[in-house]
Amino acid sequence: MNKLFYKLFSIISVFIFISSSYTIAIENDEITKELLKNADITNPQTNLNYNYESFERVPIKLEILEPISTKKGSVAEGQIIEFIVKEDVIYDSSIIIEKGTNVTAKVQTFMDRGMNGIPATLIIDDFDIAGIDKNKLKATYIRKGQNRTLIVLPIKWALTFIPFAGYVSNLIIGGHANIKKKNTIILFYYPNWGKQ
Repeated sequence: MNKLFYKLFSIISVFIFISSSYTIAIENDEITKELLKNADITNPQTNLNYNYESFERVPIKLEILEPISTKKGSVAEGQIIEFIVKEDVIYDSSIIIEKGTNVTAKVQTFMDRGMNGIPATLIIDDFDIAGIDKNKLKATYIRKGQNRTLIVLPIKWALTFIPFAGYVSNLIIGGHANIKKKNTIILFYYPNWGKQ
């Protein structure tokens, strides 16, 4: 029993020592401090006064000004994208956002397409509409390319009888993600969020 206790105590001690030295290494990371000394870092907006019980929502229809595509290589994380409001947004018999209002957003995440039919993905967030509280918007838009994994799997299984032939299907690449002018992007505005 003493040998088992001694071994467990030794293992736990080693893990504690490694984790504490790893924490110290992160705090004293000179390379990160050097890289970030001139960076303009803004903290995300926090909403401390919230109440998300209301389900009443108003749709906001947007249209992109300049079409974007992962095919052209013109998409980058943090890129600002401009939209316009397609229709007047009406709530309580009054117009809260007029048609043609400019809206900006950022590309939060961009994932390129890959082998085995995996599509490219664009995640757009941080929509900014004049006169609208960001905390009352449910505004994340995800656009994916054509998913070709349903093509890859049957081909791979059909070719398994021939040695190494199934690997050919790995070369099938997924589709590009595009946002065109004809695409309508719908955000939702919750006017009663945050009311106590």
